[in-house]
Amino acid sequence: MPQTIQGDTLVGTSGNDDLRTLYYDSATETTTIYSALSGLGGDDALDNNGGVDNVTLDGGADNDRIYNTVSGGGQSSSIIGGAGNDYIQNGYATDQFKANDATIDAGDGDDNVDNYGDNALINLGDDDDSLYNVGDKATISAGAGADNVSHFGDDSSIDAGAGDDTVGGYGNNITVRGGAGNDSLQGYRKNDSGNVKILLDDTQGNNSFSIGYSTNSTINAGAGDDKISADYTNENLLINAGAGNNSVQTQYGNGVTINAAGGSDTITINDGSNFVVNAGDGANVIENHRINDTTASGHTITAGAGNDSITNRVANALINAGDGNNYVINGAYGSGGGSNVTINTGSGNDFINNYYDSEHARGDKQENVIINSGAGNDTVTNITDKVTIDGGDGDDEISSYNATDVSINGGAGADTIFIANGTVSGGAGNDSISAGDNVLIQYTSGDGNDAIWSFDENFTLSIGGGNYSSVISGSDVILTVGSGKITLNGAASLDDLNIIGTYVGDGDTGKNISNTIANTLVTGTNNADTITNSADNVTIQALGGNDSIFGATRGDSNIIIDAGDGNDVIETYGSNISVNAGNGNDSIHIFHNEYATVLAGAGNDTIFNTATDAVLDGGEGNDFIHNDLENVTITGGADDDIIENYGENVVINTGYGSDIINNSGDSVQVDDGGGSGDDTVTNSGENFVYIYQDGNDSISGLTNSSTVSLGGVITRYSTVASGSDVIVNVGNNQITLAGAATLDNLNIV
Repeated sequence: MPQTIQGDTLVGTSGNDDLRTLYYDSATETTTIYSALSGLGGDDALDNNGGVDNVTLDGGADNDRIYNTVSGGGQSSSIIGGAGNDYIQNGYATDQFKANDATIDAGDGDDNVDNYGDNALINLGDDDDSLYNVGDKATISAGAGADNVSHFGDDSSIDAGAGDDTVGGYGNNITVRGGAGNDSLQGYRKNDSGNVKILLDDTQGNNSFSIGYSTNSTINAGAGDDKISADYTNENLLINAGAGNNSVQTQYGNGVTINAAGGSDTITINDGSNFVVNAGDGANVIENHRINDTTASGHTITAGAGNDSITNRVANALINAGDGNNYVINGAYGSGGGSNVTINTGSGNDFINNYYDSEHARGDKQENVIINSGAGNDTVTNITDKVTIDGGDGDDEISSYNATDVSINGGAGADTIFIANGTVSGGAGNDSISAGDNVLIQYTSGDGNDAIWSFDENFTLSIGGGNYSSVISGSDVILTVGSGKITLNGAASLDDLNIIGTYVGDGDTGKNISNTIANTLVTGTNNADTITNSADNVTIQALGGNDSIFGATRGDSNIIIDAGDGNDVIETYGSNISVNAGNGNDSIHIFHNEYATVLAGAGNDTIFNTATDAVLDGGEGNDFIHNDLENVTITGGADDDIIENYGENVVINTGYGSDIINNSGDSVQVDDGGGSGDDTVTNSGENFVYIYQDGNDSISGLTNSSTVSLGGVITRYSTVASGSDVIVNVGNNQITLAGAATLDNLNIV
């Protein structure tokens, strides 16, 4: 009578064996199903052809072939390759042939492993191994050697180990870590739908990283010369390139932050929005390109010390080139590119070109550009409208061609300036100024001995800070102002000389107004005025129109600015500053002050603050507010705002709307304002407090010192862990605390 025997262990010899879990003896009509196969030595072939669950397949030494591939069977199996160059296959790609819950130990040797199943624990061992894995919730350790790993599945981790490894992780919630050696790490989605969360981490060696279609993902590189590529759509990606001469390239990203820690880095951004680049010290090359960019906001590029080369073709950007002999180009490429840009360079002999030409641009000229070239003998060239240039200290060469509404301040030093249209001040030093038509030249007592060329009836010379006298010398007019002189070359033949002590106009057109006298009231027009103030105890009433208001004082300050309605640009230095921007899309920069109050009013406003003890209110509209210093209160107001904070002891009231808050300061309190909007908060500071009142909010970056307050009025809520996150259910709303499940102490009060 036929019989079946189960549960035996089949052990091979030291030779080349062929072992199977299902064996039939026709002589005795006996079927044996083995629960374990052991190959011992030799080049063995082990096959779980019986589909036994919980089977153990041990190839032993030498070059073995191990199969666990029967339909519906082979679950929870243990596969041991042993020493030698083994081939291991667990399951097939189709669902009915997947072998789940496998433990695979390939052992030493150059092994080749194919696994199809979820919940796999795979140890490839040392030497040069290859793994192709399809399944979720895998834990993979590659060991030493030049390994090649391809993984397709969610919620998995890969440790490449030492050696020059190539690892691809394709799925959601994937962690890929490299070890010693020059590795190539990749992270992408496993199919054509949605974005995924990925961590690529390798701080040893000269590594290559590639990521795409990701959300809230991170790349950590170390001190080597790394190559990082972030292609396709990446949302809120953090790239830490580390020290070394790194190459970073991105395509179609949004909310991407790139940090490099010294070295000569090359960073290229293509068609991105809301980027932050911190290149660190070194001779960096940074290129930021975007076609037809008129709406993206929040681009910030900081290069640090070193001779940097920066090219920007993106609207709404802040560029801080740092110290060194820097080369900065800002230019349009498509409609709107290069507009609303601020360029700051530090000490060094810088070259800055704000350009537009038909060869490179395919849309309108960029406009609303601010250039501060800092100390050093700088060269600044401009050929676009609505530009403000400050040469800073040093003997600068500043040229503005074929452009209107341009304001140039040469700063201290013997500057050479050409301006076609607009306002120019040579600043302290013996300057040479040439101009086109309709130019206002501002001279203040103490500015030095200046020479002005091509002066005609269309020019206006404004003299402030002292009395002046004039004399004709040959074909020239020479004006003496205090200890300085102004030479108007060739002006003796003119019928009219437009020279005024203080230029304050009224009438049908906007005016250029420069005030240097303390304790005054300066009033503009209802048109587009340019107002510059450098005196204390001054009130500026710009009235209506798209005004540009600039203030820089070194005394007690006490400046009140009422910009009125219109799309205004306001920049001010000093103390005790009060700004009421009025309605309109305003741009407000508060530099190096203390005790500042800003009310932006209705409109889509931009506020940059580097003042301590400040109060900032964005008012209605989709505002962007950036703060750098401490003891500041920020109110976003109605609508959808973006608020960035780097200061300490700061209180942020988001107001109504779906707001984005990025905080890097310590001891910061964020109150979501009680609106029904869904706020997104990213934190990297300590002692952070978030006060929740309404909406579906998301908070990331909480630490053990953070507190989430339910406002003292919400008594019923529940919490549930979701992966590394904690979900707080409050009525019909949710608060997502990203990464909070890993905290030792989660403070919810």
